[in-house]
Amino acid sequence: MEQKDFVNGRCAAVLGYGIPPDIFSDGNYERYLSQVLERCFDRMSIRTIVMCGGHTNTHFPEKTEAGEMAALFAKLNSQKLEAILENFKTGKKMDNALYTFGLRHAIHKGKEAPKIKREELVTYVLQKFTETHASFQYQLLDTGITSWDNIQQLKDLLLKNNCLHVIIFCESSRFFKIQLLCLRIFPRAIQFDVFPIDFDQSKNRKKTLKQLADFLFTLAQCAFPALDSLRNRLQRRHIAKVSQR
Repeated sequence: MEQKDFVNGRCAAVLGYGIPPDIFSDGNYERYLSQVLERCFDRMSIRTIVMCGGHTNTHFPEKTEAGEMAALFAKLNSQKLEAILENFKTGKKMDNALYTFGLRHAIHKGKEAPKIKREELVTYVLQKFTETHASFQYQLLDTGITSWDNIQQLKDLLLKNNCLHVIIFCESSRFFKIQLLCLRIFPRAIQFDVFPIDFDQSKNRKKTLKQLADFLFTLAQCAFPALDSLRNRLQRRHIAKVSQR
């Protein structure tokens, strides 16, 4: 997938959580990325999406979380765009759109608009809407296997591209962990907002306790960076255990 430069000095980042055998039929990822899309779709200042996550399924070594998410996100965006455009073609939505985009003024430079075929205006509206809503650009951070790796690489990417405002989407139970990592790793120049989203709806007490332990380990890692190597060893062991065929 083509990667392009940042736009407007702002971006969104999406953290991945594993690689299913077929991401296009995975309900958790579809629900997760659909909510990300809803939050980004109408934000004209956010055109760049950074997908974060590396090789976390030993059975599919050619796949990365970042690459798989980018492919599914692009598909979801295309489907949403098609549905909106179909609704736009007739009725009041199109009439409102003609004025929302300021087309009469733009086309006729403020002069009284002559009679123009509605079909011509509709085509122009659809073209402009597509240009402004379908132009997400993707950056892939596809080598990290831990949240620490992803946030560290995200920091380097943001500074390299002079992007100083990022919205980070993560799984809801990891919200405080990601907040902590951002505070620990990002310089003050980078502004960030973390949005939690339910990824796996089959939560239980065991998973909650596991995330609490993970947060405490992250807290210790912030105080003692030497624990990073232990974290990576544990993560690789976990990946080998949970990889899906």
